[in-house]
Amino acid sequence: MDEMEDLCDVPPKARRAALLAAGGDVQKALLHLIDSGQDLVKHLNVDKVPEQLFVRSMEAFLATPAPQEPVTGSIEARYRHHTAMSRRTAYKRAVFNPVELRRMLDQRRSMQRVERRNQRLKNRPVRLKMPPFPPLTMTLSEWKGRDVFSAWAGFQARQGPYTSRPSSKPSTGAIEFEIDRLNDDDANPLPPAPEQAAAYGHLKKHQIEIRDRVVRAAFKEFKELKRRGYFDVDGSDEPLAPNIRSVAEMKKHMGLGTLHLTEFAKGGYAYLGLEFGCTWDDEHGFGVLLHKSRIIDVGQADTSFDYFPAKKDGGKPIQRGRKR
Repeated sequence: MDEMEDLCDVPPKARRAALLAAGGDVQKALLHLIDSGQDLVKHLNVDKVPEQLFVRSMEAFLATPAPQEPVTGSIEARYRHHTAMSRRTAYKRAVFNPVELRRMLDQRRSMQRVERRNQRLKNRPVRLKMPPFPPLTMTLSEWKGRDVFSAWAGFQARQGPYTSRPSSKPSTGAIEFEIDRLNDDDANPLPPAPEQAAAYGHLKKHQIEIRDRVVRAAFKEFKELKRRGYFDVDGSDEPLAPNIRSVAEMKKHMGLGTLHLTEFAKGGYAYLGLEFGCTWDDEHGFGVLLHKSRIIDVGQADTSFDYFPAKKDGGKPIQRGRKR
């Protein structure tokens, strides 16, 4: 079973059934799976199975009837159909074109390396204790953490996908955040930079002051958008803008979704972005870029991770040439 699993990562039940049908012969079991007509390409370990078996698995899949185009169906069903047809087209090209086959093999090898790294990190998680950050967990490309910013409790909860609202209940101030890793050496990962830790510590210590400044800036931005006619739609009898009349009312119309620690710093502090979901622009959200307690730029959500205002403000890239 271990040898079979090393060659093909189909579910254990399917591996056992194939080995039983092949009398315990791993190569015959693999051929049995390939000739079953299922899409086995994504399960084969391309570093260990012969190239001809990879091609044969594509030919076996192409020999099965193509799925009929759904006349009606859910978005998920139409997506599954489109994906299956795209795979068939890619397999046909690869079977008859050595260049396409080589490209597909290289792509699959790269994907499998990432999958193996990801599985290793799940099996043996790497955690980092680096105050003032909460405990951080290493993923393929980020350090992930979860913290509570009590200053934002009572605002909208905005921890859903793309800062959507996961619940109508107000936020407790809890957020999840990620800090980019600048190397992919899982054995010797680079921790967040001291400038990033300093910026995070400043945010925690001065969160009430920063919250008040950000909320005032958000209200000012909302009024400016309204003045410029951003919410006007020709032919509409209903205004698209919510009725927000004061800074105090902003609490019901926005919520902190995540924060971004940039790779630019000045004076020992990294530039930091806060990304919000908001009722006046559900699609684009609201974002603010900070240096310590100073607001550098405001705008839509992408402002919170845009490094150009930091460069314009005199920020320099953080030097990360060695492990700190």
